[in-house]
Amino acid sequence: MSATPANVFVDGPLGRVFARTAVPIAIIMSMNGALGIADAMFLGRYVGPRALEAVTLIFPAFMALSALGVLIGGGMASILARLLGAGRHAEANAVFEATHGMALAMGAALIALYAGLGTQAIGALTGTGPVADMARGYFSILVLASPVGLVLAAQSDALRSEGHTAFMAAGALLVSLSNIGFNYVL
Repeated sequence: MSATPANVFVDGPLGRVFARTAVPIAIIMSMNGALGIADAMFLGRYVGPRALEAVTLIFPAFMALSALGVLIGGGMASILARLLGAGRHAEANAVFEATHGMALAMGAALIALYAGLGTQAIGALTGTGPVADMARGYFSILVLASPVGLVLAAQSDALRSEGHTAFMAAGALLVSLSNIGFNYVL
């Protein structure tokens, strides 16, 4: 007779369950904030204040792309966690796969939209000149990389849904520290 393993999300003190899931997320959020500060310091000091202006101009669009990743990943996580909790692994796999297809399709749609309207829209927001040129270049990179970013958002939320928040936090920490290191080297 085999015993059912304890579920760390429903067994044990509530404080421990919250700490187990919330602390890694808090670490990720703190590292993202530190990364933003480090990026701004290096950008302003080594590239110049105009580059910092360009990034600041595009920040609302960057946040919209980030929100799209949260929307896709968070929606999947809600469904995925319930299916995994119910032991319906085949359905969970189908949701996971469909979410990745949707993330790639959304990224492709963003690229197509940017190819058709992006230059004019960014020009209307930023005007002309060296700062506007840098803003367009930065936004082009964000849009062209959006399929990867959206897929990674889904991956991150899948890890969280599966209870691997410590691994997710370690990966985010490694990426953030590597980015800060590359800022210095490059």
